Amino acid sequence: MTVTDNAGDPGQPDPGQADSGQADPGPSDQGAPDDAPGDVGPSELDAELPGDEDVVPEDDGSSDPGLADEGPMDTGPIVCPPAEWIAIPGGTFQMGSASVTTCSGGSSCAEPVHSVAVPGFEMNKTEVLVCQYALCVAAVGCEAGGNSSAPDLNPRVNVSWNQWKAYCAWTGGRLCTEAEWEYAARNGSAGNTYPWGDAAPTCTDAVYGTDTCGSPSAPSPACSKPAGNNAWGVCDLAGNVVELVEDCYQGSYDGAPSDGSARQTCDTYGGNTKVTRGGGFRWNADNLMAAARGDEYPGVYSDIVGARCCRTQ
Repeated sequence: MTVTDNAGDPGQPDPGQADSGQADPGPSDQGAPDDAPGDVGPSELDAELPGDEDVVPEDDGSSDPGLADEGPMDTGPIVCPPAEWIAIPGGTFQMGSASVTTCSGGSSCAEPVHSVAVPGFEMNKTEVLVCQYALCVAAVGCEAGGNSSAPDLNPRVNVSWNQWKAYCAWTGGRLCTEAEWEYAARNGSAGNTYPWGDAAPTCTDAVYGTDTCGSPSAPSPACSKPAGNNAWGVCDLAGNVVELVEDCYQGSYDGAPSDGSARQTCDTYGGNTKVTRGGGFRWNADNLMAAARGDEYPGVYSDIVGARCCRTQ
């Protein structure tokens, strides 16, 4: 793969739109927010990633040796879209849900529901793309490996939490906090159950694991499900690949920050695991809820886990 960067900086923020108030509890017939067209059409690159899970755990997270590079995909020159930053206006929302029972740590893992005031921030429109991460590798800012031979416009996976931090710093950003991520996925103070609203997921909303939708064995190109975008046009906050965030995992929200910052202390259940959000192409509909949570060790490489970056306004 020969990658050409067509913009030297991460891109300019897009203006956000105002939140609309809406309660969180169960599904309703409310319409989804206006869809923002994705940068990438689903048919531009359709090669699949390998179905295997390449996982190399490093329980202490103290070192991060990386994987052997599988070699570039020879597709000829490609203009890689720069990371697009979407402005998310600040506000207060109710974080957590009693309906989330499938995450690590037991049935109360997304409780207690608590009020969080999130300052305005900017978030990548897409999960980090294969070609975007390749630019960081070429600049000697990131390690090679993982799915570097996957389609350029697919989300990048097989990158550890430690390396995602390095990538986001290279772009001028950082990993999103768990509160920022959920705030964006709930459409701010609207408090929706999913990024598109409160209606139950369908195959047009997200790339996720269901026989009805064909049980995908690999991620799809970014923004291939624009009907599932949030109110500000952020893509794939539900499904496609699981997203690592900054926070240390705890099995409940007892003592969690109320200012939108990241939690820095892990509990005895998670050890030093980090929070994951959003569900993925192998995960079922329950994991697509904006409040759903998971966790992963910082030194682990997985073919279902990616990330997106945020930055402070």
